[in-house]
Amino acid sequence: MRSRCAVRSTVSRPGGDALADAPRPGRPASVTREDREALAAPLDESGRRGRTWTAAALCDWLAAERGGRASAAWLTELLHWDGFRWKRTRDTLRHKADPVLQQAARARLEDLRPYGWTRTRA
Repeated sequence: MRSRCAVRSTVSRPGGDALADAPRPGRPASVTREDREALAAPLDESGRRGRTWTAAALCDWLAAERGGRASAAWLTELLHWDGFRWKRTRDTLRHKADPVLQQAARARLEDLRPYGWTRTRA
């Protein structure tokens, strides 16, 4: 049996490896910390360029580049833990709209409106 003083000196020993944890039971992680750090680089670069990724595409990239396997749901959970945030992208065609054609269509619609009807919204 050790004395209190001996236990205290063992616990507070510099280096932090005095009382190492026992190995954890279960299967090893399929996506390691290094894999998650490797995922951060293309995500950051894509964010600067405006490219979006799906969770399934990230899983495919991880399997091809690093050999890691994870489901899309688990990978999004891991990325969330690492501080990544995202929003759902919107499907829109506004960037393809031609203002000249829109103005011409508005003028044609104005000619087709029945008399006495007024526009209620802009």
